[in-house]
Amino acid sequence: MTDSTYLVIGGYHGSGASAVVDLLSEYKGFYHNDTEMRLICDPYGIKPMERALVDDWDWINASGAMIDFLHLAKICGRKGGGKNPFARAGLNYTKNINPRFMEITENYLEKLTECHYYRDFYYHKFKMSYPAYVINRIRFGLEIYSKGKLKTANRSTKNYFSRPDREQFYQATKEYFDELYTDAAEREGADFILLDLALAPRDGKRIHNYFRKAKMIVVDRDPRDILANLLSQGRYIDDWITYEDGFCFSQWQLEMRKNLPSDPDIMYVRFEDIVLKTEMVKKEIADFLDISLDERNHLHLHKYFEPEKSAQNIGYWKKFYGAHGRAFDAISVEMKDYLYEKEKG
Repeated sequence: MTDSTYLVIGGYHGSGASAVVDLLSEYKGFYHNDTEMRLICDPYGIKPMERALVDDWDWINASGAMIDFLHLAKICGRKGGGKNPFARAGLNYTKNINPRFMEITENYLEKLTECHYYRDFYYHKFKMSYPAYVINRIRFGLEIYSKGKLKTANRSTKNYFSRPDREQFYQATKEYFDELYTDAAEREGADFILLDLALAPRDGKRIHNYFRKAKMIVVDRDPRDILANLLSQGRYIDDWITYEDGFCFSQWQLEMRKNLPSDPDIMYVRFEDIVLKTEMVKKEIADFLDISLDERNHLHLHKYFEPEKSAQNIGYWKKFYGAHGRAFDAISVEMKDYLYEKEKG
């Protein structure tokens, strides 16, 4: 078990959460493995698995959630494609987090399992690839036409019977993350383990459920710059950006900011302040974490965090206004309380 504190960094899909990761990575005592933590809130992750096992239980859905989580873990664990367009998707957790990643993950599921049973639910058929489904149908057909002389059909799949209470689920999950990160944290001498985008801002209080000891920093940003960043990455087709698109984008962004938790272990900062008021924000973060962020601990000055370069991304939306002004106008109306004007810095 690690004595390190998990520091979850959250944002709003392009709001600049990586600025906090970059800033803190320059200081002694912070460990980051340069990969996003997608195992909690993504589809098939720990959050939907908790709902299936604890909040809305039935035996088929509980097993399905655990099988889906194992599927997600296998994808996250394998090496990603990089520049190879034909490679499979993957996040390389086995290399970046722990070489025993899949073993630890399977042990986590076993802690939540009372027993295994074998059934062939429609759920399993629906998850098959079409070739596998056809082969399975042929195997059944051979058995039927041989009047049972050929035992070729595949009738059952391994399932999990799991019915933990909430505290059992949380305890197993805390042990899971500790086992994943203890070796690296101790090797690096880390007081804090940085988890990039492990939780959405509105899920902030879950840090107390899934981690033995944790805090969270949430980064916000002018939503116009978030859209501009998406445009620069080709995430929108230029001809489709209209006032209506700006309105839709605003509703998406506003929804993510609803019902944000108030908690002494959750801190809210702005990307613009991190860049333009770095010393002030550093002091606020140091006070929040109860540590010192002085020059003695600053091992990698501007190796990851470059304020002058990041400052170019403030007011970035103005470069796109000529082509997409109507969309930005919609955001300015719908999200006026979240705008940031550079002269305020």
